[in-house]
Amino acid sequence: MARDHDNATIIMRTDGSSEIGVGHLYRCLALAEALRGRGFEILFAVAVTPPPLVALLQQHGHAVHTLNASLHLDQLEALARRHHARAIGVDTYAADEIFFKQLAARRMRVFCIDDFAGFPLAAELVINHNIYAPDLSYQVSPRAHLLLGPRYALLRAQFRATRQRHAPHSTRANVIVLLGGSDPHNLTLKITRSLLENLPQEILLHAVVGPAASGLLELQQLARTHARLRVHNQPRNLPEIMSAATLAISGAGITVYELACLGVPALLLVIAENQRQNAEAFAHHGLAEVLGRHEQVSPESVAASALALLHDSTKLHNMKAAGQSLVDGLGAERVAEEIDNAFASH
Repeated sequence: MARDHDNATIIMRTDGSSEIGVGHLYRCLALAEALRGRGFEILFAVAVTPPPLVALLQQHGHAVHTLNASLHLDQLEALARRHHARAIGVDTYAADEIFFKQLAARRMRVFCIDDFAGFPLAAELVINHNIYAPDLSYQVSPRAHLLLGPRYALLRAQFRATRQRHAPHSTRANVIVLLGGSDPHNLTLKITRSLLENLPQEILLHAVVGPAASGLLELQQLARTHARLRVHNQPRNLPEIMSAATLAISGAGITVYELACLGVPALLLVIAENQRQNAEAFAHHGLAEVLGRHEQVSPESVAASALALLHDSTKLHNMKAAGQSLVDGLGAERVAEEIDNAFASH
């Protein structure tokens, strides 16, 4: 049950950019939404996040403070003390073992959103919602609480609401391309071109462009000459667009959990090394097919794999059922409740 925290503040230390990607920001936004529903105010503390992504956080109703990297730790502590923060949540690969130890030495209460258990974590609560997380060995205090696996998948409430509405699918096959909020390799454009060239005309195509991605103008030009292509630039109704898809072509980051929640089968490209474990685990559990690392997969082979899977209705059905069984869309609420219990008072 939510408590009245009288505007108690939690600071989220995270970052996003075209180089980093935007997955950290989106999962922090999902958690911030759930925490706000329990009476907390969320202050985002960023260091290398560019203005368009700062604006994205602000559009969701959150204050943002930009840290000076050279004074990072001192500024973060001062920010926490000024706002009487209950806790600092850390979700950035820039944070290392020393960073967490220094926060603890300054008597900062900390929770961490992690992916790899790569070093000892001085945190009271650790969240890793990845499918492989229960197999990792965390080095934490005996008092630390671990929230591991897709039960804690940090998805925005909009995905759960869309899942519950059971939107009817189009009678035409519908393929969506979702290759990250930054897409530094311009894969969305390359793969969309190949799909237009190699998939039958009756198949509808959707290309989604994120807040730090390139290729938008070229995609919009393609859409002007191909009536079956729709281009979506940071769509507010993204879960609805995703849920109508027969098949997704996606990176293997946070998007795979969103697709699983909505029951959308996926072909996965490993866009960065930190996505490899996710991709392999999703394939192992029958939730998706993995095409390989993006630089080793041609756009033409992506189109061929999509066409083959679209013709396999049994596999599509099994992927849909497995995904929705794995991710129910309540993960952010569960994590928010745990944070509420752990940091209810100073």
